[in-house]
Amino acid sequence: MQWAGTHRYHHATADTALDPHSPVQRGFLYAHVGWYLRSGNPVLCLAYAAGGPARMLVDAWMRPRTNQEHNALAEDVSADRWYRFISRPWPYAVAMHLHAGISLWLAHRWWGAAGVLGIWLTLAALYNAGDAIDSVAHVFGRKLEKQPPTNSATDIRQHQGTRRLARQGARAAAQAYPRCRPGSHRRKTKTPTTALVLLGASGARGRAQLVTRKEAQRLWRA
Repeated sequence: MQWAGTHRYHHATADTALDPHSPVQRGFLYAHVGWYLRSGNPVLCLAYAAGGPARMLVDAWMRPRTNQEHNALAEDVSADRWYRFISRPWPYAVAMHLHAGISLWLAHRWWGAAGVLGIWLTLAALYNAGDAIDSVAHVFGRKLEKQPPTNSATDIRQHQGTRRLARQGARAAAQAYPRCRPGSHRRKTKTPTTALVLLGASGARGRAQLVTRKEAQRLWRA
């Protein structure tokens, strides 16, 4: 749920000041892997990127406990019993330890040290290839014509007040994620941000603002 919610929020705010992992705003290493760790420290980021199976042990603790603020965007994922279970801290930790331990054990049993090294390099390459979507893909290549500009904070300051931006955010979020439109959920939920109006800016500071369901419905109708 953590990854899905953060990734959807990233798509709604790509390369703006609200983007949780934009290389344009927060640097290449932070966008590549630092946002997992909540650190832009180059040593930590590079060690994590090269971690291979050891990276899973870090994820086992951190993934279910960090970057949870956008989970409301993944209510469709959390509705699935299996994803809801595996997103809990202990089931996720057990899965990650088994994944790392079994792969290394099998590689060592069949091919010895060369097998361990092969598994390590393979996993490191696969993980970094996936991480490159958040970093390399935002630095190189041409931007689509429909994408907004990336001078972020300047753009946010140009909006006339938080309410106007919140209304735009409500409509954009509902268009991007129809299942999460205010009032579209039949079941009740404890999350105050079912409407997903996470694009409201707090003055010129450009910080994300959480809006209650009732307020979001009012903004949607405005």
